[in-house]
Amino acid sequence: MKRTGDIRWGSLKLGIVVLVALGLLLWASLMGGGSSVLRPKNTVRTWFPALSGLVVGSPVWINGVEVGQVSEIALDKLVAEGKIEISMGINRKYWNLLRQDSKARLGTVGLLGDKYVEIIAGTAASPELKSGDFILGERPVDLASTLSSTPELLKNADRLLVRLTAIADQIDAGRGSIGKLFRDDRFYVESRDAMTRIKELSGNLNATQKKVGDRLASLAANLDSLASAMNSTAVKMDTFFTRVEKGEGSLGLLSSDDKLYREAQQTLTEMKRLLADIQKNPKKYVKLSIF
Repeated sequence: MKRTGDIRWGSLKLGIVVLVALGLLLWASLMGGGSSVLRPKNTVRTWFPALSGLVVGSPVWINGVEVGQVSEIALDKLVAEGKIEISMGINRKYWNLLRQDSKARLGTVGLLGDKYVEIIAGTAASPELKSGDFILGERPVDLASTLSSTPELLKNADRLLVRLTAIADQIDAGRGSIGKLFRDDRFYVESRDAMTRIKELSGNLNATQKKVGDRLASLAANLDSLASAMNSTAVKMDTFFTRVEKGEGSLGLLSSDDKLYREAQQTLTEMKRLLADIQKNPKKYVKLSIF
């Protein structure tokens, strides 16, 4: 038979174990995750024109990681400026990810549409934020307005589909220019003939181009030969005129020696006199005898 003191001590130990387990569970729930109420936090603020169901306590994410929660929603500037200001407590562990060029936007989780705030981390070149600073809030997409305009979009799409079906029927029946284009083989035949002629013309042009190229190459070779001959002639002429300038050869002497010029002029003068005398006294120079 167990004593009463033993039973009470066993119950007390069980109670202590249960209390310790509950304390550990409570500590884990309070310290776990980025939105733990016991972790030190900094505050960042932003504003949206509408929250679409966002409430205090909604999670705050950075690139899909929970880093805090919405701590306050203020409607003071809603009427005057059309803004709803929200404050978010961010775990200091992730505070260095927030920069002055960071942005905030609303998101939806799951099928029930629970709201959260997604913060886009800033760039390293941008200055860090101070607790209480504002970041830019992107205007959320109004899903309700989009859904409300869906029936009208469906009607327009249905009307467009009907018109496209009518056009397809006309084309299939061979009516209109496009219908004839699809149903008449003549266009295909004419197009094929045109392509054949274009290919032949291209071949002729290529052949003509080759002939012209060959002739141009031959002409270029002839011009090179002519240029070489002209260069050779120029060299010879230069040598010739150099000798003339130096007084070499007959032409050089004629061009540089006045004596030859005077003798030649004197000879011409005497020949003129001789011819004149022959005309005047032919018997003096020509004797005729008759047997």
